[in-house]
Amino acid sequence: MVGQRLTRRFAALALVAGLGLTGCGSLNDPSVAARVGDETIPVSFLQEQVREGLELVGANPNDTSVVGESQRNLLRVMIDFKLAAATGERLGVRVTQADIDREKRELRQQQRQIPRGLIDEYARFLAYSDELAVKLLGRRPASVADQQEVDLRLRAEVAKTAREVGVEVNPRYGRWEGLGLAPLGGQLVRTRGEVRP
Repeated sequence: MVGQRLTRRFAALALVAGLGLTGCGSLNDPSVAARVGDETIPVSFLQEQVREGLELVGANPNDTSVVGESQRNLLRVMIDFKLAAATGERLGVRVTQADIDREKRELRQQQRQIPRGLIDEYARFLAYSDELAVKLLGRRPASVADQQEVDLRLRAEVAKTAREVGVEVNPRYGRWEGLGLAPLGGQLVRTRGEVRP
């Protein structure tokens, strides 16, 4: 129970701190915010989720002083969701629809303020996070030290996944630097073989 609570706390903090959809599109296409492997995150979906998220917390979704940073933060979260699932699949971790449904029930019970369009992805992320913790540690984390060890191992595995599947980001939102978005100021960075863990 402690391990599950720690994993959930980490995942929740990642979402709040700024830690999709599939489709076609090139990052030369201004309608695509990012691509993780074969999956794209459309700009319109990102903007819609940011707008709803800002409204949920009582912020003005038209306040340009918060919208840009909120979009970059949420894009990182959405990339993290996809990389966690891809890492789980790469390591042979299986998550069922029942696992995702359980996470969604818990999210509803906790009354989390999550944009509707991200609930399924977030529940999937939590389910993979729990199972990846067990896979990487060999058991459920039982202490803060266990969770720190899981975090280190998971960081390395996610970096491997990012290298394998590739992460591309629309330069409007920054550039991908292995495990996160770097500030704006440059060209599109493709991580295939270029990830710095």
